[in-house]
Amino acid sequence: MSRRLSSLRTAALLCAGAFGVHQLRYLGAFGGEAEQALHDSGHDYLLGVEPLIGLAMAFLVGHLLWRLLFARRGREPFSRAQAGVSFAGALVLVFTVQELSEGWVAAGHAPGLGGVFGAGGWLALPLSVVAAGLLVLFIRAEDAAADTDVVGVRLGLPPAAARPAALAAPDSAAPSTRRLPRHLAGRGPPAVLSH
Repeated sequence: MSRRLSSLRTAALLCAGAFGVHQLRYLGAFGGEAEQALHDSGHDYLLGVEPLIGLAMAFLVGHLLWRLLFARRGREPFSRAQAGVSFAGALVLVFTVQELSEGWVAAGHAPGLGGVFGAGGWLALPLSVVAAGLLVLFIRAEDAAADTDVVGVRLGLPPAAARPAALAAPDSAAPSTRRLPRHLAGRGPPAVLSH
C-alpha cells in the first residue's frame, strides 16, 4: 500500500472513530433521550458543520499518527499495543478539542472541561479505548489481506512464484531505477548543454 493511501486510511479510520465516540457518548449517557440531549446542549449546528470539523481535525491527527506509527524508516514497526494507545490518545484529543470548540460557539453547551467530561462525557475515555482497538484490528486485518495473492485466488491462478514464465512480466518492462536517482530519471540534459 502506498504511503498516501496508508495515511488516508488512517485518517479515515480516525474520522469514523471520532464520530463514533462523540455519538456513543450521548447514547451511553442519555439512552433514548440522546437526540434531545444533543439538541438541548447546542449541537444543532453540527448537522452540517460537525462532519467538516471532525474530518479536518481527524485528517490532521490521522496524518500525524500515520507518520509516527507507520513511517518509521529503519525501525521495527509499532506493536499493536503501542498503536492502540496512540489511536486512543488521538481519539480522546479529537473528542476534547471538539467539545471545547462546541463550548465556545454553541448556545446551551457547557464550557470548559465540564462540557468535555460532564453529563456523561467521561464515557468518551473507555469508548476511545474500544474504538482504538477496533481500528488497530481493522488495519492489521487489511494489511494481512493485502499480503495474500487475492487476484491469483480469484482467477484460479497459482501463486505468483509458481506461475509459468510466460505469464510473468518481462524484466525489461519495469523501468530501472538503479542508474539514476528517482528524481532525475527520465529527464533530458540541461538546456545549456543541449545546444
